[in-house]
Amino acid sequence: MDDYVITDQDAIQAVLTGHTQVAVPQAKVSTSDPNYNASLARFRGYPRGYRPSSAWLKPLWLEGLEPGQTLRNMRGIQPLNTPMRPSMWERVSARRRAKGFTWTTPPVQQFANGPVLVDRWQKTFSQPRMQDDGFASVHANCNVKAFLVDERNGASFLLHPPAT
Repeated sequence: MDDYVITDQDAIQAVLTGHTQVAVPQAKVSTSDPNYNASLARFRGYPRGYRPSSAWLKPLWLEGLEPGQTLRNMRGIQPLNTPMRPSMWERVSARRRAKGFTWTTPPVQQFANGPVLVDRWQKTFSQPRMQDDGFASVHANCNVKAFLVDERNGASFLLHPPAT
């Protein structure tokens, strides 16, 4: 993943699944190359000296919710998912296997996503110490942010982990 401009989270997801989430991996390009078109790059919104990597398939896009946010004008548009090319996925998978890296996906009941976090707040997550309720991970998405920053919910171990 060092060859691409990509967040750590997306790099981990790409290694595990072959897809990024809300990202288009970028590749460095030479701005002194005669084929580099700075005006076109700016028009497309690419950072200077970067372009979407051809090693990845074209991203799936999510249109905006407001009127006028469409694929035609790109306002309010976000990349939803960018998959690796199959040959690249095979190389990444082969390297993982060669290193002995394996993982399992726990059942969905072990993931506390936003709605589960709110639903189980009083019983599990509002406590000053972590309760062992069998959760493998907690994912507090954007919609839970207001809930978490409310003062009444501030005693949680999620916000104030105990010192080790």
